[in-house]
Amino acid sequence: MYTLTYEEVQNHLGKTLDTVMTKPVTITSQGRQPVVMVPATEQILRAIRSFYFEQHRQKVRQSKREPITEEELQKITEEELQKIANESQG
Repeated sequence: MYTLTYEEVQNHLGKTLDTVMTKPVTITSQGRQPVVMVPATEQILRAIRSFYFEQHRQKVRQSKREPITEEELQKITEEELQKIANESQG
């Protein structure tokens, strides 16, 4: 596994992303728990879709709207997942 500091990642993001495509990268920062960057595989994307699908279902139950179907969920693109993730955090 390859290890970089947070500052190194900030200064060399493009190189870091290239490295992540071939091996996991551990990112360290003073006083914080290290994190690991790995490429998004289809299995990870399925897990993310499932997580947000469940969040959607819970919101639907609260608002009494029609939920999306599993088929609709599979059509969600990576860009849409990122948008959903950003909206749920903000």
